[in-house]
Amino acid sequence: MGSLTIGLCYASLFCADVSFLPLVSTLGRDATLSLYALMAFTVAIFALFRLPETKGKSLQDLQKSLHLQARQVLCRYIHSIDLKWSIHFYSNGRVGDIAH
Repeated sequence: MGSLTIGLCYASLFCADVSFLPLVSTLGRDATLSLYALMAFTVAIFALFRLPETKGKSLQDLQKSLHLQARQVLCRYIHSIDLKWSIHFYSNGRVGDIAH
């Protein structure tokens, strides 16, 4: 997970580096920095309300919680695109057979 985080950090830094000078020449320095501040504020609000609290939880509890959330998101996605097949989940959390 650490390498994914570092990769996303480098990707966001690259985007900021590539976009800074064109934005400054188009919008001006103050508007560009305000835009970056707005994006940072938006990410902070997202992290505050959408990321789960991990303080005081064991690794097993976190894995179980995140696994259940991932299953719920997957089920909502499958139902939202109205597929004709379903995925059966076993009680141990493994994906079962795909029925057509």
